[in-house]
Amino acid sequence: MSPTAPGLTAALPAATEHFGSIDVLEYSPADASAGPLAPVDVRDTTPENVQPQIEYYLYGAMTTVGAVLPAMRAAGSGTIIVTTGAGSVRPVPMFGNVTVGGAALRNWALNLGSALAADATGVHLAHVAIGVWVTDDAPADTHIPSMSPSEIAPLYWDLHSARAVHELVVKK
Repeated sequence: MSPTAPGLTAALPAATEHFGSIDVLEYSPADASAGPLAPVDVRDTTPENVQPQIEYYLYGAMTTVGAVLPAMRAAGSGTIIVTTGAGSVRPVPMFGNVTVGGAALRNWALNLGSALAADATGVHLAHVAIGVWVTDDAPADTHIPSMSPSEIAPLYWDLHSARAVHELVVKK
């Protein structure tokens, strides 16, 4: 995915026109796990299979946040929540190239959040690392913990409403 994909760059101005402003932006790229975004074990990572992840995760976020941040700063309020998999925080070797993209996104988001807080812009930026399968129907034989969307949604609401936490790792 190109960071300047027409759908992405058209959707945010259309949403702003329709709603009047964007008060909360939740950015959570989810790849199709195929083609150039297919996960590769860390032992097999190369610049060629990491670069699409950087473009997809980091450049997509930069484009998206860049489209809404000026208006949020001008208004003196807003919340941006960036979501990645937990591999952005802790190793997951089977997603070696994916976690590089997620870690780059996490680092950029936390840096931007720190800068916005230091400038007292009124814009809150938080990062969420999801370390569970998000599902209502987890298979009984899986060793990976799961949480339902209804269990996770209040965590996002708290990040927005309390504005006290800049990073949250969701795990069981």
